[in-house]
Amino acid sequence: MVSEIVIRYGYLILFFGVIIENIFLLGILFPGLFILTICGFLSANNELNLAITIIVGYLGTLTGDNLSYTLGRIGFVKIGIIKRFSTNYSLVENKLFSSKQTTLFLLFYHFPIYARMIVPALLGILKYSFKKWFFINSLGALIFSTTFILLGYFIGQTSKLIDQAIDISKIIQWIFFFLFFYFVFSFFNSLKKLSKKKNKM
Repeated sequence: MVSEIVIRYGYLILFFGVIIENIFLLGILFPGLFILTICGFLSANNELNLAITIIVGYLGTLTGDNLSYTLGRIGFVKIGIIKRFSTNYSLVENKLFSSKQTTLFLLFYHFPIYARMIVPALLGILKYSFKKWFFINSLGALIFSTTFILLGYFIGQTSKLIDQAIDISKIIQWIFFFLFFYFVFSFFNSLKKLSKKKNKM
């Protein structure tokens, strides 16, 4: 069903598909990542041009990321749990700005399932540096969109089975989901330790 829609509307559905997936909560309903994979698959079968597909997929991903970040930054999106850290905001800010793990995380946060619709808005709410965000996220968006488009493309050239490409993309998503969960757990655990040290001083 999704592949038929993509064939019919081509690059338009690719561009807006990955944007919609990124918007807070809408990503649950819209399979933007699978659209990237399907478009890559269709490129292997000459339904779409590979180079244009990569460019459109990247621009759509980048647009969605920055839209979500901006909505969080201007206060359009509110996440209640953030209020709990208001008294320790400086700790959160310092940890986000200085951690090398955070930089690595921003390069690959697109990959875990549902992370794309949460992370940009969350960083916007926390007023994460826009310059740093834009630079790192631009590279991360390119890695993400190109990876899944090429995944679909190479599967399309070998097996000709689109379901295989989608299944592999799901496996990649879940692997990164567990890495994402580990990062979040480690991040907040370190915040607790910093908060205890601050209270003792």
